[in-house]
Amino acid sequence: MKKILNFIKGSADYVSMVNSGAGILPDYATKEQFTSGKAIDSGKDAAESEELWGLFANDMPQNILTRVYNFKLKGIILAGDESPVMIENLRRSLVPDIVPEIEIVKRSLDDITTL
Repeated sequence: MKKILNFIKGSADYVSMVNSGAGILPDYATKEQFTSGKAIDSGKDAAESEELWGLFANDMPQNILTRVYNFKLKGIILAGDESPVMIENLRRSLVPDIVPEIEIVKRSLDDITTL
């Protein structure tokens, strides 16, 4: 079963990351995010939980890369004005160096309510 984590800033169910406080280090996810209702059900460990997907809109590629790595996302839903070139560059940056494979889906924000 897929669970979608909302990484669109300003959303009511936005999943934030902890600011590293250093310009040379990326933000990171805390253990609490993986044991709270926002990410993974607390009764399961990461291996037994749902397949995590991330929802993004008009975000910078480096933010998407960081969240794919930190949250071990299996898929990405892009719901902004991402260009085909940006999507292809994102895929080439992720596979195979960060993840062996990943699904990337392009949708409009209006279509997201049907997920």
